[in-house]
Amino acid sequence: MAIFFIPLKYIIIDRANPIDLSTLSEQEAIKIIKDSYGFLSAHLDVSIRDSVAVVQFKDELAGKANKSQKIFERAVKEAQLGDYLKAINSFSMVLKTEPGNVDARRNMAMAYLELGNVTKAKAYLEECLKLDPSNAWTYVLLGNIYAKNEQNRSVAEFYYEAGLVASPEDNILLNNYAALQMKHGNIEKA
Repeated sequence: MAIFFIPLKYIIIDRANPIDLSTLSEQEAIKIIKDSYGFLSAHLDVSIRDSVAVVQFKDELAGKANKSQKIFERAVKEAQLGDYLKAINSFSMVLKTEPGNVDARRNMAMAYLELGNVTKAKAYLEECLKLDPSNAWTYVLLGNIYAKNEQNRSVAEFYYEAGLVASPEDNILLNNYAALQMKHGNIEKA
């Protein structure tokens, strides 16, 4: 059984239309969370305790974790060698065994980004945030996509600032946020 504990305030369902899940009824919040985390498993159990979502699913393939780790390592090497299609295939195999593996999901997003598929990269990164809303690297990647690929400063700032709330001392995140501010003439803020 895999279990994730996620504070409601960190759950980002739709950055364009933010929802404060703590203001909804428990049933409404659970339905939204189940819909949002459906990529993990068709058999999710969600409860809310003290403003924390408890997301559980049966991990039928947990015994294959060692093999999955070897496939993950191979996928990383494939990506480092620039064979992104092979890496994506390998990361997909890891996610079939371990759907909650944030590292595999984030690395797959980076491979898609290298291939120019920004839409898929963003989708996988959004899933990473749902699984681990404190992961600075995911915020960096999303901020960079919006700053560099889509020239959308406000959304880039949203991700950089959200990342800084979760990881205020992360040097890479701070550097990227400062670069965005410099680019737009906010030298004092940078």
